[in-house]
Amino acid sequence: MEMAQIGIEVRRTEISRELAAMADASAMQSTKQDMGNLSHFLPHTELGRFAFATLSDTSQREVGYATDSSNADIQRFTEILAQLQPGRSPTHVELGSVFRIGKEHGMPFVLAIADDHEQTIGYIKGIFVPSPKTEADILRAGQRASLLAVLFVLITALIIYPVIRGLIVKLEMQATQLAYANFDTIKVLGSAVAKRDRDTDAHNYRVTVYSIRLAETVGLDETAIRSLIKGAFLHDVGKIAIRDSVLLKSGSLDQNEFAEMKSHVQQGLEILGNSEWLADAVQVVGCHHEKYDGSGYPNGLAGEAIPITARIFAVADVFDALTSRRPYRKAVTPGEAWEILHQGAGQHFDPALVTAFEPLVQSLFAAVNQQGTTLYQVLSEAARPYVINILKEQLGKSVDSVQKR
Repeated sequence: MEMAQIGIEVRRTEISRELAAMADASAMQSTKQDMGNLSHFLPHTELGRFAFATLSDTSQREVGYATDSSNADIQRFTEILAQLQPGRSPTHVELGSVFRIGKEHGMPFVLAIADDHEQTIGYIKGIFVPSPKTEADILRAGQRASLLAVLFVLITALIIYPVIRGLIVKLEMQATQLAYANFDTIKVLGSAVAKRDRDTDAHNYRVTVYSIRLAETVGLDETAIRSLIKGAFLHDVGKIAIRDSVLLKSGSLDQNEFAEMKSHVQQGLEILGNSEWLADAVQVVGCHHEKYDGSGYPNGLAGEAIPITARIFAVADVFDALTSRRPYRKAVTPGEAWEILHQGAGQHFDPALVTAFEPLVQSLFAAVNQQGTTLYQVLSEAARPYVINILKEQLGKSVDSVQKR
């Protein structure tokens, strides 16, 4: 089995684990249990056997482990392996000191696994117990390090592929289901909030599409865009706590009412504080009313002290408000809306983002208002790469093919 193929499988496991962890930490526990259930795959050959093996991601966080014995001293093995540091180059084997396991000898090792581009994408740590014949051959040859290096590469290929291959389908299906469920959850929650002070939840859909496309234009990374999507859907979640008499008031708010309205930001932060998965949405939820010149609320942040996701959302939010018809005013054209944004650049908005948004306004407005296509379809197309298709983008394998297995 080629090491590049093994590397791809490790990366698939890592990505699946990250997706699954978005909503349910039990997925990690499930992975470890599955590794344990697959322990019988640990190979026994004439060369020897694996007493213990662990699989970890690029941050050396354990994905799972397997052992060839129910009474293996896992704590001891783990402590020994923790002392090993991976080599600098992928596919390089680092060896630890030989130690006794009863009447046998354990040989600890760590191997960095590479993908097709020679980039490290995971690590295998293990305890190899050579057979008496292999041990005698090693001692007789006097070439311990070079012989073991070849030995470990070959045997590691035998162990890791069957162990993790049995996990891939299950983990990917779990990850896909969780990703869909998470996306639906924030969509439904955001829509419920939006309908409290609007007749429709279309605002949430449009502003999320605008935010994604502007973020892509300025080169925001995928992690930040996923955070932006959550924040865009849930930016006004704190309005759940605002009284209807204030939230739905048709006239101007008095000083006390305006103070209550502004409290929706803190209310939103408190709501999100109960969810680890939604924690990264707080940047948008907590800062979408901040202004570039520092005159916003709740903290009077200015310039780049305002998170980039919140600055992007502010542009998208106001653009949608201006181009949407309200009971008390008519909608303006996309061009007119951008001119208003331009006038507020440096005061309300980040000037660089306003400039970057100009070439997008006509096409984006047309996209969310095109006939024959639902707004949700437009949103799904924009959000899907960041919510579902991480596997497709990084591995060239569609989620659909995984679901058909």
